[in-house]
Amino acid sequence: MTILQMRLRRLTQWATALFLVASAMAIFVMLGWILDVAALKQVLPGLVSMKVNTAICLGALGLGLAAWTWGELQEDAPIARSRWGLLRGATVFVLGVGTLTVFQYYFKVNFGIDELLFRDDVDAVGTSHPGRMALNTAITFVILGGGGLLLSLKRLAAAGFHWLQSLAAIGGAIALLGFLGYAYGVREFYGISSYTKMALHTAIAFLLLSVGLLLATAKRGWMAELVSDHAGGVMARRLMLYAVLLPLLLGWVILSGFRLNSFNSAMGIALFVVINVAILMIAIALVSRQLNGVDQQRQRAAAHTRQLYQDLELKAQLLEEINQSLQQEIRDRQRAEASEAELQTLLNQLKETQIKLVQSEKMSSLGQLVAGIAHEINNPINFIYGNILPADRYIHDLLELIELYQLELPQGSDAIADKIEDIDLEFIEEDLPKLLGSMKLGAERVCELVKSLRVFSRLDESEFKSVDLHHCLDSTLTILRHNLKEKPGRPGIMVKKSYGKLPIIDCYPGPLNQVFMNLLVNAIDALEERDSARSPEDNQRYPSEIEVMTELIGGQEGDLPWVRVRIGDNGPGIAAEQRTKLFDPFFTTKPVGKGTGLGLSISHQIVVEKHGGRLICESVVGQGTAFVVEIPIKQGGDRAIAPEGNLAMDAH
Repeated sequence: MTILQMRLRRLTQWATALFLVASAMAIFVMLGWILDVAALKQVLPGLVSMKVNTAICLGALGLGLAAWTWGELQEDAPIARSRWGLLRGATVFVLGVGTLTVFQYYFKVNFGIDELLFRDDVDAVGTSHPGRMALNTAITFVILGGGGLLLSLKRLAAAGFHWLQSLAAIGGAIALLGFLGYAYGVREFYGISSYTKMALHTAIAFLLLSVGLLLATAKRGWMAELVSDHAGGVMARRLMLYAVLLPLLLGWVILSGFRLNSFNSAMGIALFVVINVAILMIAIALVSRQLNGVDQQRQRAAAHTRQLYQDLELKAQLLEEINQSLQQEIRDRQRAEASEAELQTLLNQLKETQIKLVQSEKMSSLGQLVAGIAHEINNPINFIYGNILPADRYIHDLLELIELYQLELPQGSDAIADKIEDIDLEFIEEDLPKLLGSMKLGAERVCELVKSLRVFSRLDESEFKSVDLHHCLDSTLTILRHNLKEKPGRPGIMVKKSYGKLPIIDCYPGPLNQVFMNLLVNAIDALEERDSARSPEDNQRYPSEIEVMTELIGGQEGDLPWVRVRIGDNGPGIAAEQRTKLFDPFFTTKPVGKGTGLGLSISHQIVVEKHGGRLICESVVGQGTAFVVEIPIKQGGDRAIAPEGNLAMDAH
């Protein structure tokens, strides 16, 4: 998870908390109406009370938005699938109540929704119509309800997020104006004309909902610029404190001083201007210092990049000189026989042949070494395994003989009794068969490993042979068993085998084993790299897996069938621009020093050129990668016709 993704997740968590706090405020107000507690309805004596329909709408909207954000955080929870409907129902309800209230004010009618649940005091503070929410409260519900309704759409375009966040900002501005009206003592800020006024805790709840709505949608719209890692986003976040909170606090302090006659209006305005300028200068200095640091890092990175580019140019020039000298030597030897284009083709063929020869020699040496080790292990292990059964029978006979002695001669001599007690004969009789069983199991596992090594060691065989493809796959997996086990800092990798019913096929078993080894090692490396960057919880929740599947394909209308082997993983996947170069020599996506870039190139040559088959890559970034090997079951003159589909490297 990137830093930006972690930041967006934290913002969503904060939004959930804000929605829940606003809902809790509404619930307390509803309890105040139920229990007739003025402190819960008004906060402080003499202030405007929050109407019950306002509290119900705030609670519904807050809980609907909280359910949506909670579903975003918990994708596997049941609420994640129902959050859209919950939010849509809450916003439609809020929009309906807000719209009806606005109509009541505008057309001077009464639909009977104001005191539907509770009766309000006719002489209540700041109330023009008993039980009716303020006009600016109803307008804010319509605005925030519209934003919530946009959010409830599953496929909202980028422009929709701009509209949504704009509505949230407008609603937040109305709420902030109401809050400042109470803070500054300006009644016109939290009420329109002689209509019912907005309550203090209503303004606070609207602020919480508006800010939460902006935080919950920060990954899109203009909020994405504010939370980004770019210079503009960093500067905006740094200036947010100075541009919003400090002027509001400073205005309240100066207004309070003016009302206490600490200074006159001219002095108050002057103080406001001077302190704002000072704060702005300090903010500019701090932000410029941070931006200078970022720019210095960028310049150092650019200088390092230029140096690397110069080194690369020198190395490229040296390589070009070596290449030109080699080409000149070839042209000198074959000037009378070939043109420049033919020489270039010959040079490319020479490079490919060199790669094949080096790899073939390495694989041949490896095959001889593995075969030799398997042979040297096989002789003594056969000796051990072959003697375990007679030893087990002899020991069983001896134990029966001892038991017979104990039955026939129960009163042995004292020396015999002391020896029996000294060696703990009863424990030996119980443990000795288990010991022999463990030795037999270990010998069988060594025999299995030797068999796999002998199968895999056929790397230098140059003739077609009829083999069971499943034996080749199993021997390769056995050799890689250590790489699949759990290691410090990395969980184990599960292997799922889904083998179809395959006939015996004609192939080069050694090179084909090499192909399977390359594909499995690449899958293991990709999963290890992905798991090392994930948290232990993610590794446990989404374990790494490799699936090996075989099946028979084609074989219709008299054509011989083909065999398909699919080796897939649930790793990070391969980007589309990299998939087009996967089978190029020396191309690798692994870190420097870990891969040579020859494995897939050689595997492609073995499958396509030696077996007349296909090697296909299927990958989806973030979901995994699969390599598909397809070869005919018969080679030579009776080679099968390729089945339809998958005729080229696929990049799904």
